[in-house]
Amino acid sequence: MLVTFNFDTLEKHTEIIASPCIYESPPLSPVLIYGTPLLCNTDRLYVLAALLFQQYLSGPFGVENVAPCSRHVALAIEKFFAPLSVFVKNQTLEPRGNPIGMYTGFVHCCPQRNATFPSFREAAGDTIIRFVPEGVGALFSEQEMVIGTNLFMDTTTPQALRSSLCAYIGAATLYCEDWQINTLCVHHTPAIQGVKELLASVSLNIEWC
Repeated sequence: MLVTFNFDTLEKHTEIIASPCIYESPPLSPVLIYGTPLLCNTDRLYVLAALLFQQYLSGPFGVENVAPCSRHVALAIEKFFAPLSVFVKNQTLEPRGNPIGMYTGFVHCCPQRNATFPSFREAAGDTIIRFVPEGVGALFSEQEMVIGTNLFMDTTTPQALRSSLCAYIGAATLYCEDWQINTLCVHHTPAIQGVKELLASVSLNIEWC
């Protein structure tokens, strides 16, 4: 699968297109996230794409028009998909520093609008990342991001729930560098095997709260 990121700074949205390889099923439509980050770490874009299209990937994997993926991140992506034989095509051994952060982002990806985060601490610089599936545009404040997207939470089967959670976690990483977030807290959801190790490869932690 070849993934392309289109950052439209005029229309203020990010379009993420996945072109399937042979034997891969194509996503129904490009992913739209209403907001464009200022900082885009290459390795995190690879991890974001892997999480976003987790249910469709099964072979060669690349991200177009960005620098090659660090070797240790490529290995983490391939391990995340095991036993499927996913291979990151463009890799580099060149040393590359990961972004740093000190704050927690609380990812709100459940249909209930009134979900709360008891451990949220405004004074500590925490941020709520709230995705709105039916929204167009985004609203940012010091304590909260409200981001429109065409992603939606599918809870019909355990496999669909896993794919949806992976997609929302991936989308949240798009803003972690700008907001200096180093920990994502996902609200009332089952832990997904392998996500913690995958995010750790790009200096992000995850907590299931």
